[in-house]
Amino acid sequence: MFGGGAGHIADMIARIKANRELLKKRGYYKTMSTYKLSKKKTALRLKHVAPQNRKKMKKEIAQYVSDNRNKLILTMVIAIIIFVCLSILLYYFWKVYLADYFFYLL
Repeated sequence: MFGGGAGHIADMIARIKANRELLKKRGYYKTMSTYKLSKKKTALRLKHVAPQNRKKMKKEIAQYVSDNRNKLILTMVIAIIIFVCLSILLYYFWKVYLADYFFYLL
């Protein structure tokens, strides 16, 4: 059997027809005003922190972000170096061993 088979195409066509019928009905879909977000704000309930602790927390967060950034940069540099070394290695492998073999077959 060619095509979708097992009634998949017939089901698709029936769904398209049903959706067209739904679109013809007036007011079937909700108006956009019901989808708009309400203007109400949610109040956040945060614990009160002493100013000394707040400064300490900010320093810890800044240190954590800095450490993660440094690890990411180091990882990227190592990955680039490995990629370049592998590219050079593959180039020389191709040049020395495989290029002559493939040109010999031609």
